Amino acid sequence: MNFHKTQLLTATILGLLVSKSLAQSPIFIVGEAETGSPVEFVLRVNANYRQNPFSVDFTGGQHLVFVRDGQVAYDGCRAPFFFPPTTDCPLGSTGFLSGGDINGDGIDDGGTYLSVTQVAAAQLIEPARPDKVLLVSAPPTGLPRPSAGFANTSALLFFNIRTPVIRQFKMSQYFFNRVYTAGQRTQFDDNFVQGTYRYAFPVVNKPTVPFTVDFNYFGGIDGFREVNNQKRGFRFNGFTFVGGFAQIDPSVPNTVRWQGNTADKVSLTSDRATFSIQPLLVPGDPLSDPDLAATPIFPPFAAPGVIEVTLPTPVTMEYNLPPGLIPLGTTGLLKVTIVRNRGTVVSDRSITSFSVPVQFQPPGSPAIVAAIFIASKLPPTATVADKAYNNDYDGDGVSNFAEWVFNSDPGSASSVPVAPRLAFEAPEAGTVISTKADGSSGSWVFRVAKRENADPALTYAIERSTDMNEWIKVTKDDPNWNLVETASEIKVVSRTSELNGGNFFRACAEAVK
Repeated sequence: MNFHKTQLLTATILGLLVSKSLAQSPIFIVGEAETGSPVEFVLRVNANYRQNPFSVDFTGGQHLVFVRDGQVAYDGCRAPFFFPPTTDCPLGSTGFLSGGDINGDGIDDGGTYLSVTQVAAAQLIEPARPDKVLLVSAPPTGLPRPSAGFANTSALLFFNIRTPVIRQFKMSQYFFNRVYTAGQRTQFDDNFVQGTYRYAFPVVNKPTVPFTVDFNYFGGIDGFREVNNQKRGFRFNGFTFVGGFAQIDPSVPNTVRWQGNTADKVSLTSDRATFSIQPLLVPGDPLSDPDLAATPIFPPFAAPGVIEVTLPTPVTMEYNLPPGLIPLGTTGLLKVTIVRNRGTVVSDRSITSFSVPVQFQPPGSPAIVAAIFIASKLPPTATVADKAYNNDYDGDGVSNFAEWVFNSDPGSASSVPVAPRLAFEAPEAGTVISTKADGSSGSWVFRVAKRENADPALTYAIERSTDMNEWIKVTKDDPNWNLVETASEIKVVSRTSELNGGNFFRACAEAVK
């Protein structure tokens, strides 16, 4: 069953206008109109997994139960004030919601006027008695029985408020949500095993009498791992990882392949699978969350609001990415999602997603990404602000970016870039520039190692000073110093033995993009 939320839009054009959704959708749909039953029970056991070069890790899950008894439908018009009939809203205000969550977003919608077209009160489950809502039995799991914890979001509606006969309709709605973190995989696995789970709800006008609902859970797809000496589960195949990202060459056709969504784990008739690539909140960080508010990387050609493509069947195990659609260097989170749609009155709507961070560049030409380096050195609890280039996370006086450039640890105050020194080295072939008191000959050299294949690309410079106040960039035409730059280092080498005054040097690096 679909559950649509309309947005409240008001404007001032010779008075207040009433909002109307584009689709005339019911806001509180319960089974009677569609299934012959007044009650809808939805369970979701959601799980998220992310693949890295070494494993497929559980990144979080959710145990969600939603039950409602009662029905309200409206023509799309709603407002926080009473409104008369208009061309767009010919019924005007016919219902008033005094309290309750009518759209399932966890927010009380009390004080809303609606153009109600149909309403039915709860028939089996007593509203507003969360103390009587329990999980009473389950297979052998770690879930305690009986267990409570349901939130009450039941609603009270008055209808028809445009007539002298105004009745109140009570509609039952209860919500349970337990969230599991990445570190609670053992608990998540222990809590949900295949079998029958029985829930009890208070009967209308007899709240001490339980109304029971049995839910048959068939288990879900696991992330790839070893269980009972056998490796099984979902994983992506054929990727080469660099810096935590799976590499995809955007200039050629690519077939993304995976395994684990077999016919014994999904329903061919009711389940569906989707494929998408979402941008990351921190583009260079393979551990970053996806930016769900941004336009998807794939499909890039879909209508607004379409963020994924539906695969032909839930057991499809590959998807072809055409060349030329995604710019070189793009990073994102490639995701395959299995969505259950089993049952009607008592239904399983579990969602399991499997993702892998990807970078669109030819495999074999790795880039050392600053954000990846910084994120790998900071703890998992570090925020986006902590990982910013200009932030000094460890407080050692050196920015995160500078620590990446010169290969020190941005997460440790005891680790700072090692300052290069002016060294007297053996002369280059065929040249003798200076002679020390001990008779040795050579050249004075100041050299700095460079980040190779850096992303963002870096430009380097060496600056010279005689007083450490005014600094001058050394160029190739400097009469006293020869500037030499290769892919791996930049250095200056003395050209003459006549080096009058102090000579101090410093290295600088700047991101090209």
